Amino acid sequence: MSYAITARAAFGKKCKDQEAFISVFTEETKVKSGFFTSEFFPSLKFLDAVSGLKHRVENIHGETDRIVGNILNDHKESRAKGRSEDEDKEDLVDLLLRLQEDGEFPLIDNNIKAILFDVFSTGSETAATTIE
Repeated sequence: MSYAITARAAFGKKCKDQEAFISVFTEETKVKSGFFTSEFFPSLKFLDAVSGLKHRVENIHGETDRIVGNILNDHKESRAKGRSEDEDKEDLVDLLLRLQEDGEFPLIDNNIKAILFDVFSTGSETAATTIE
C-alpha cells in the first residue's frame, strides 16, 4: 500500500506501468542489498561479473529506466495536448518538466528520472520498513 501511495504522489496519477515499476523496484532493492564482493575487496571486482550479480543489477536498472521513461513520455504527451479539467493540478513530474522547458535549471531526462526514483525510494522504503 505504501508503494502505491508513494507512486501516486511521485507520478501524479495512476499510470499503466505502476505495478510493473513497483515490482521491479522491490526486486532492485533486494538485489542491491545483497553482498557485492567489490564493495569490500575492490581488487576482486571481477567476481561480481562472474557471479552474474552485476548483469542482473544492470538488467533491472534498464527495466526501471524504461518504465520511468514511459511515465515521462506520458506526461510530455499530456502537456503537449493540454490538460483536461480532471488533470488541472500540477504534479512533481509536471513541475520538473516545466523547469526543464523554462531552462531555469539545466535538467535532462536522466536527471528527472533520477529525481523520481529517489523520491519513490525515499518515500516508500522508509514507510514499508516502519510498517514491518
